[in-house]
Amino acid sequence: MSTTTGENNRRATRQRVLKTAKVYRLNGAHAVDCQVRDISETGARLVVKDQLALPNEFKFVVPTDGFMQTAKVVWRRGDLAGIVFLSERTAPPNERLQNGSMF
Repeated sequence: MSTTTGENNRRATRQRVLKTAKVYRLNGAHAVDCQVRDISETGARLVVKDQLALPNEFKFVVPTDGFMQTAKVVWRRGDLAGIVFLSERTAPPNERLQNGSMF
């Protein structure tokens, strides 16, 4: 008898990483910084020290990779959160990110 894990049911293969990311509210205000532990084309697993600051839906930015996507939290456990991407990757407005707001 075989058992199936959540890893095997994923729609896309996740790549293990250790990157810093930023979460912005949909209105552009900075919400929280986090660490990306693994990422795929469809979602990611984050380490978020302040879960209360993590909105349910937000703009997810990985500055070192130069992309932004709209994302939604699908699970939370301790300081971990699983997210699913709701949009295609776009370039973030870099000049505005340094001021703590995207818009």
